[in-house]
Amino acid sequence: MDYKYGCVIDANRVYKTLVKVLLGDDGEQEIESYTLKDGERVIDTYRPNPRPYKGAAGYIKPQWDADTSTWIEAATEEEIAAWELAHPDPNARTLEEEKAARIAQSKADLDAYLLAHPLTWTDGNQYAITREKQQQLTAKILSATLAAQTATPYALTWNATGQECAPWTLENLAALAFAIDARVTALVSYQQAREVAMREAATAEALAAIEVDYDAVE
Repeated sequence: MDYKYGCVIDANRVYKTLVKVLLGDDGEQEIESYTLKDGERVIDTYRPNPRPYKGAAGYIKPQWDADTSTWIEAATEEEIAAWELAHPDPNARTLEEEKAARIAQSKADLDAYLLAHPLTWTDGNQYAITREKQQQLTAKILSATLAAQTATPYALTWNATGQECAPWTLENLAALAFAIDARVTALVSYQQAREVAMREAATAEALAAIEVDYDAVE
């Protein structure tokens, strides 16, 4: 016997179940293993995709829209909120995991910001302020200081971004180092303040509301 599948909807056109419809030779149709209740009928369309959990695609309370010949979501905001509470995303991070991820991202963003925003010095040139360059600059100044204390010849040089090394006096290079340190300290302090706020966030919504904008740091 031939058959087809159809969807049962109630009087409010809300989806109830998928049924197998047997097709008789005389044109009669018989629903297999299901008895229609008052107000229910079978429509010849595809089964609506049920939503498996919060955040996923699909319907919670699918309703047939005859005007557009498609399924629409009939659940109210309150029904959706209750359903999502009972069906959380199994892949979602916990609040603590989300905090750790946001903090790690803020640190990575800081490193990227330092790389992309060199310091413009009084000579009109730009000088890198990355952590690596800061360490190299500190080592240079320390070596020059020790050389001066021990009367050891030492050629103190440093380079602007994209340029070759050029001679510097210890006084001028130390002034540049202090300026870089001041800028980096302000940025790091900003990141640390945001990190503390992230750790103290009591909800995912509060955590998401914490913005990190290094351009705002003066």
